[in-house]
Amino acid sequence: MALEIATERDTQGDPLSPQLPPLDVDPFLVREQLTRILGCVHFKGSARISRFLQFVTETVLEGRADEIKETSIGVSVYDRVPTYDPKVDTVVRSEARRLRRKLDQYFEEQGHLDRVRISLPKGGYVPVFTRISVQPSAIEVLQPSPALPQSLVAPQSEPVHPEPVPRKTTAVDPPHRRTLLVLASLCLAILLTGLVALFLWHRRHSETLSGTAHISPLTSFPGESYQPSISPDGRSVAFIWNNGGPNFNVYVMQPGGRPLRVTTSSSSDLHPVWSRDGSSLAFLRVSSSGSQVMLIPFPGGSEKVLFTLKSGRPWSEDLLGTRNDTGPSWSADGKKLIVSDIAPSGFGLGLYEYSLGSHELRPLTDPLSNGRDLNPVYSPDGRWVAYVRFSSYDSGDIFLTSLSDRREHQLTAEHMDIQGLAWSDDSHSILFSSNRDGAYALWKIRRDGGPPAPMETTGESAIQPAVSSNGSFIVYADWAQRSNILKVALQHPASSVSIAPSTRRSHSAQFSPDGSKIAFVSDRSGKWELWVANADGKEASQLTRFEAATVGSPRWSPDGRSIAFDARPKGHSAVYVVSADGQLLRNLSSDNFEEKQPAWSQDGKWLYFDSNRAGPMQLWKMRVAGTDATPISSIALTDVHVSPDSQVLFFTNSGEGLWKMPANGGAPVLVEGLERCRFGRLWTVTDRGIYFVDIGTDRSKLQFYDFRTQSSRAVLMLPNDVLIGFPSLSYSATENAILFSAKEDQHSDLMTLWEKNQK
Repeated sequence: MALEIATERDTQGDPLSPQLPPLDVDPFLVREQLTRILGCVHFKGSARISRFLQFVTETVLEGRADEIKETSIGVSVYDRVPTYDPKVDTVVRSEARRLRRKLDQYFEEQGHLDRVRISLPKGGYVPVFTRISVQPSAIEVLQPSPALPQSLVAPQSEPVHPEPVPRKTTAVDPPHRRTLLVLASLCLAILLTGLVALFLWHRRHSETLSGTAHISPLTSFPGESYQPSISPDGRSVAFIWNNGGPNFNVYVMQPGGRPLRVTTSSSSDLHPVWSRDGSSLAFLRVSSSGSQVMLIPFPGGSEKVLFTLKSGRPWSEDLLGTRNDTGPSWSADGKKLIVSDIAPSGFGLGLYEYSLGSHELRPLTDPLSNGRDLNPVYSPDGRWVAYVRFSSYDSGDIFLTSLSDRREHQLTAEHMDIQGLAWSDDSHSILFSSNRDGAYALWKIRRDGGPPAPMETTGESAIQPAVSSNGSFIVYADWAQRSNILKVALQHPASSVSIAPSTRRSHSAQFSPDGSKIAFVSDRSGKWELWVANADGKEASQLTRFEAATVGSPRWSPDGRSIAFDARPKGHSAVYVVSADGQLLRNLSSDNFEEKQPAWSQDGKWLYFDSNRAGPMQLWKMRVAGTDATPISSIALTDVHVSPDSQVLFFTNSGEGLWKMPANGGAPVLVEGLERCRFGRLWTVTDRGIYFVDIGTDRSKLQFYDFRTQSSRAVLMLPNDVLIGFPSLSYSATENAILFSAKEDQHSDLMTLWEKNQK
């Protein structure tokens, strides 16, 4: 019998405290079930969600269910102050939705035979405990099959479903049967009304959604799984998996349900794709020495190198390396592969076709300036290549190139992030993942244009879709990441404090000059925006409302009155300055150049920034008014920091080492003692030296480089999940503290989506 919370109203109509019936489930069994749930794969990597479930469960078991309120959960679980406003900060409501999804996943998978069910009804936060008795004869029927989910094997006829196995709940006392019959009749009437409404809604949306969908997990392994590729016969799925470690390898899920490891390299193997006959897999191997396109027979045989990319980049375990798809992709006739590499012009990334017969690389696209063509996919009919052209970081659109005349056609013009493309089996439509509506979701657009239509998925973010050759099912990655800002006081390095926490992502936190404020980037409002808060994280407020592609690289002016940053509301990156109170916003980039990563001179009169005004990306400076733009260096310099005395510019480039040059111009030289370090934008300059993390050796170690001794020493150990790729390290002399960003939860599982009427 489920534990139900009955409420009554007094004569004034105000709700009274919930009247709790006695527990029908032994508290020992509930706690045993709670331990089982918290130990499953869906909860292991989600500390706050686990804490949420444990808090509300224990509160009910202790007889204090009436104390479970939105505010009490916010204070006890999410460290909110008692006076916080849940109407503004909706963390509990958002997390409750996540908790319900995770509980549903657990009981649909490994928990479907459990004798006690814990659920969180919609509209409330008091958990319900249900004691379930399963028919002994049903155990064999309900036992999870070790085989690959049947949705991955294209059926020749409608699948046969077993008769549902009855479940028994604890009998209800006879005196209450009449009341229950009345309630059941009312529920049935409401249900029928809802079904009619749902039917009418479905008819109105029949052109938007692709039909009734069934979604089930394909993987639920420790670590992260990405980049599915479905075999031509629809019976196997290749994908990459890190098994909880730093490197990814290629695996294949076959009938039998166990992942078969295909590659065993200590490098990271990415982007597997099946040959047209299903006899081999092409993939990309990324190591510290570069990137190579590989070929390996399946189910066994020796791998070989097909060719090496010119754009070889050092590998890091950050997620960005797995999401930005350079290929390869196989042509419809099986004779070519297409990849992304340095464009023929020398700027950006273009597409190349590789002939497996002649072993020649032939350029197909050459984007303007520093654009990047990624996610290339041949159409099944062999007539088109679809790809994403990124004009800036996380700002891209879908393009098509005809293989008959090599003409380009732009399909979308939204300047949003796109994480994966796949053709429909008839080559008439393209499926893609985009954050155009907030979270990453799957969309479908016709090849000849028109508005994108949403596709039904489950999970938090759907990326990297793959379509079976007959169009009967889709596999995609259900990805989620949460990152928050942490502060460590250097006099107490053993502990850290979460600053302005949220249930989404935050990074690039920077102390104001006096240490009283922080500026940071977060998508807690649904889109990436610039935020400010007190140094303790309180009174967080949103400064920008672009509702576009990503915002980044915030830097405070020396007087603390303004913040410079880059943003991409029109597709390309531009330098902006906003007042610290958000009242005044100015765009300092007047043309369609790619300009980013601003840094202030110490007198507050100039801004240094990266720009491609003269062609290649170079370091420039301009007055804060946006005038007198002047190039500083002819080579590509990024992530510039100005020394406290304004005499020296420190910066990195695409390789190893930290560089410096005189602020008034001169030849760049490597900083002695830091020649071999890789920084991942995790460094900050002080008057005595540089705090940094060398992601090439140990990304968990914070180090300090002393200008006087020209040597480095370890300061403290950061969490292993420190976020790289963003300027997320800042030091305050006033606070004697460091800010950095860390991933609190990151996971990715593959999901199978079966649509009966996909075509």
